Amino acid sequence: HQDGYKPLKDIEKYVSWSGEKRTFVLNDTVENIRNRAKNDEKLSDNGKQLLDKALHYFSSFDPQARVMSKNNYINRSDELSIINRQQREFVYEICEKYEEYLAKNKKYDENDLIRFMFEQKKLIEEEKFDMVVVDEVQDYTELQIFLIYKLCRTTNNILFAGDVHQIINPTLFDESRLLSLYKSNAPEKKYLRNYYAPVKFYLRKNYRCPGNVVELSNRISELRRRVIGNQTKESELPDKSSVSETLIKPCRIEYSPDTAETVLKAAIKQASMAVLVPDEKTKKKLIEIVGKEELPIIFTVAEIKGMEFKHVVCYNLIGAFADEWEKILGENHEARRSTRCRYYFNLIYVAVTRSQANVCFIDQKTVPKLEDQLSLEKVDEFEYEMVGFEQQEASAEDRYNDAQKFEAGNHYEEALNLYKKAKNMGIEKSDIDKKIYSCQAKLHENKNEFDQAILYHMLCDNLDSIKYCRKEIENPEIATIADFFISDNPKIHGLSHLIERCYGNDKFSNRERDLVFLLAINKAKKILSD
Repeated sequence: HQDGYKPLKDIEKYVSWSGEKRTFVLNDTVENIRNRAKNDEKLSDNGKQLLDKALHYFSSFDPQARVMSKNNYINRSDELSIINRQQREFVYEICEKYEEYLAKNKKYDENDLIRFMFEQKKLIEEEKFDMVVVDEVQDYTELQIFLIYKLCRTTNNILFAGDVHQIINPTLFDESRLLSLYKSNAPEKKYLRNYYAPVKFYLRKNYRCPGNVVELSNRISELRRRVIGNQTKESELPDKSSVSETLIKPCRIEYSPDTAETVLKAAIKQASMAVLVPDEKTKKKLIEIVGKEELPIIFTVAEIKGMEFKHVVCYNLIGAFADEWEKILGENHEARRSTRCRYYFNLIYVAVTRSQANVCFIDQKTVPKLEDQLSLEKVDEFEYEMVGFEQQEASAEDRYNDAQKFEAGNHYEEALNLYKKAKNMGIEKSDIDKKIYSCQAKLHENKNEFDQAILYHMLCDNLDSIKYCRKEIENPEIATIADFFISDNPKIHGLSHLIERCYGNDKFSNRERDLVFLLAINKAKKILSD
């Protein structure tokens, strides 16, 4: 153990060691050991943390268990939770009310659907995949990972890819728990060493970020390692960039309200730009400053995981947690082995590694000790060239390309705004209207507004989506129109009848009437051309 032999000696009353003290077994149930250790005044803090980690590793996984017990949740080690103990009572109350709401209203969430999957014995045991590739595994819950594990015919044919430095969602992902699946589910222990033990590879090359950004991300990782400790030795090794270094170094812009507004107004002119904020409250505040039409550049860090941008501005990402950073970097070593404190490092790590060129920070509150450790260049007065911004505003082509990126990432509102911008700027793309209709359809679909969604899908002539929405729509007139559009042999005379029904029906809004009329014209052209 990295804190010496004492923590191992402390837990001897709870475990039985092998002769060589290389392995041990628990001498009681997990629940009983937790209760005994809680009131053990002789057990050091390091011993408690070590024991809690061991119990977490050995805890059996029951996919049918809806929630963990209140006692287990509230008394979890800080090493295993991003929520402090004072908040957990409140969080557990929310959980209980949420469970009551689901039961009362006969509703189901993702976890329930996974449990239903486990009840389908034939599906789980017979209809398996030959190979499964899982990306961003750190963002999956244990239930999701367990389902994936069970759905693969041969568990050696699963590739889990992820990055522990990017854990910003409270999934409680733990590499040891992932590995324990292979140990606890191996049918014959004698084959464990040769067949069931997974092979680990560590990928060190960064193909997105230039060298100066990778150096910054390495400094974040190194500081986290010194302050909190390793997760695993290999996961803390520095990365290398395979992208040419840019002349612009990561910097910190001196904050003032006027400077912040100037930076934002310059940012909205850039192509491939993201302004990253710590929370929804800050996001709403910035949108009020720049206007809702500029929504596509402002995101919380969680919203843009997996995406990449040429320019990244981190707005108040450090300052919002200034008090926490003072404690983390203080002399009392409060952050040692703390998952909650790891979150703040990971938030910055994920933000800066979205950048393909340059990163700058602007914060209302400064944390000099952190900024010194990260070696950020100080910019007293904002200038385009100093932060790598372009003087010329993004072109219509740039907006269109950015919109495609957002649409592919299921950010339909942002994509819609950018497609509209590109159209207003006069872009010559034959599919621009279809792109706009498609995003509008998806936005309505995500709100369960299928009556509206299906009309936009018809304008895109997206047959699969029309059929999907047809199952959900409630308006009988729109259902009739949908049936006509998905018919294998539509007749031209049917269109006039549909239009007549639509315009004479007060169930339709003016917008829906106009959409149906446009649909009818498009469909008539298609029928006549055929």
